Amino acid sequence: MGWGDCVTYPGWTVSCLCDSWSTDANYTGDPEHDTVPDDHKELHEVIEEPTCTTYGRIWYVCDACHYDSRQFDGAGSIPPLGHDWGDWTTRSAATCTSDGIKTHTCDRCGTSAEESIPALGHNWGAWKTTIDATCQQDGQKVRYCETCGEDETQTVTGSHSWTYIPKTKKFQCEYCGIISNKSGDNSNLWY
Repeated sequence: MGWGDCVTYPGWTVSCLCDSWSTDANYTGDPEHDTVPDDHKELHEVIEEPTCTTYGRIWYVCDACHYDSRQFDGAGSIPPLGHDWGDWTTRSAATCTSDGIKTHTCDRCGTSAEESIPALGHNWGAWKTTIDATCQQDGQKVRYCETCGEDETQTVTGSHSWTYIPKTKKFQCEYCGIISNKSGDNSNLWY
């Protein structure tokens, strides 16, 4: 006799082989809370193991009457395990101006994932004057990244340092001696 020899009613089954009355009302599919469904004899548990990303299933089958809990309430779900990520490994290091890449692999299923490592940005040293600014000429300063050696230059605007001379009612540059009618005026210069 097999499953076809049993009488099935909505919500419960009478088995001719194992004399069980099976109501599946209390079966939840949770292996930690469910017991063997009702009074079936010779039940065995069937498990499809979950993976990192897919659900597993658990259900019961009676070897005597072929009761299969999936036919009444579906298989109980076992949640996915989630990835078991290993340590991060740097595939390419970040530089001052370029992002790097790090990867890690799931120890369970072998799936790999990668993430960007943000660029470090320059670690600038102190400014050093390479050309002194004068009253009549701009100068230049430079600084170097202490990590990669890249340089950055800036113009240092040259300017006069004006002093008012009351006797002449004019201004004179303390550095070059040029005379002007206005402080800061570089367009109307006299020698």
